[in-house]
Amino acid sequence: MELQGKTVIITGAGAGIGEGISLCLADAGADIAIIDINKVRAEGLADKIQKLVVGHKSIGLVADATNSKQIK
Repeated sequence: MELQGKTVIITGAGAGIGEGISLCLADAGADIAIIDINKVRAEGLADKIQKLVVGHKSIGLVADATNSKQIK
């Protein structure tokens, strides 16, 4: 799968399956927006992706995907 030039938003990405998906999509070339309710996990994964997948952007953002006000 080639995702060069694409941006992916992943909710619940700070750990577990979301983290694995984030790493796989970054490895396929996507820039990643990591959304999680835990700031430390979200930002930590963003840093990890930037170190592991050189040249790709990632950002960790705090939001609760079940809260429509936070999603907007």
